[in-house]
Amino acid sequence: MVVEQGGRTVSLGHLLGPEFEANPRELFGPDNYHPSAEGYATAAMAVLPTLCASLGLWPDADRLDADRDEDILPVAKAAAEAAAEPGTEVSGARAPWALLKHRRRRRLTATEPSTAHPAHPAHP
Repeated sequence: MVVEQGGRTVSLGHLLGPEFEANPRELFGPDNYHPSAEGYATAAMAVLPTLCASLGLWPDADRLDADRDEDILPVAKAAAEAAAEPGTEVSGARAPWALLKHRRRRRLTATEPSTAHPAHPAHP
């Protein structure tokens, strides 16, 4: 239904589940249910390519890559394949077809402590 209305979907559960399971202290918040700031950032990085593509900011966003087994399929088949392949995007092509994309996921890297100055420094 989402794709048929012009939206895009990304299969996140299988993509992020193992990472959250392997790093619970870093990726879950204090309640051990909701993500931590790093967990939310990890999820955001997983959907960033799809968000940028929907805004027209991702280069060659809707070009198929045969080497990555991308295809135009009936919506139901594309949804089924996406559910089985973590991180797969399904977006509308032309009803009843959908574009199946395997976006490259970028991982977060360790960052240096912030050296940014406060937004409102104290005046002497």
